[in-house]
Amino acid sequence: MNLLSFYRPLPLRCTLVVLVTFTVSFIAGYHFAPELNGLFDNPINFRTEAFVPVPPTLSMQHHAFLHIFTYNAAATLQILGIGTIIFLFPWIRITAIGLSLGISFWSIGSPWLCCKFFLPHALVEMSVTIYACSISMSSGLKSLTGGPGGRWNILKREFVANLKLFLLLIPFILLAALLEAYVTYRWCSSPQ
Repeated sequence: MNLLSFYRPLPLRCTLVVLVTFTVSFIAGYHFAPELNGLFDNPINFRTEAFVPVPPTLSMQHHAFLHIFTYNAAATLQILGIGTIIFLFPWIRITAIGLSLGISFWSIGSPWLCCKFFLPHALVEMSVTIYACSISMSSGLKSLTGGPGGRWNILKREFVANLKLFLLLIPFILLAALLEAYVTYRWCSSPQ
């Protein structure tokens, strides 16, 4: 089976909508973080408390890898699956991600700590998420508008194509989970 045959080109308009939505929600999350941070049960706030690194054990990293990979794979599959049926779902999902990242960046406070917490795994993880949201939104719009084959046939075709695309994205999700569990955890446990 040739996985590259499952590749789908990036739809430009949907990608721009996803990127603008992510940017606006990130800025809103950062700007309104003091008000929104109180909504969470256990907020992390390194503006008032010092960051204390906790060295992870190897078993903690293995457990984190499995948890991160499972969550990211399920989230990507959810975006590709539900977004084909409900085209606004990827928009809602990327808005929630942008808001939570904006709040996180405000709570962390230090640009250096932000880089330690989010690089390099976030580059891969966010690329996969933005790609999945763009493709899913495009598929949802195609199935919503219909065409000569009928909406049901377009929906089935797009849904199957998105599930095949998920197989192509699994190595990138795996790479992001490996980077987060084994590289980012080590960076965060090292002293400033």
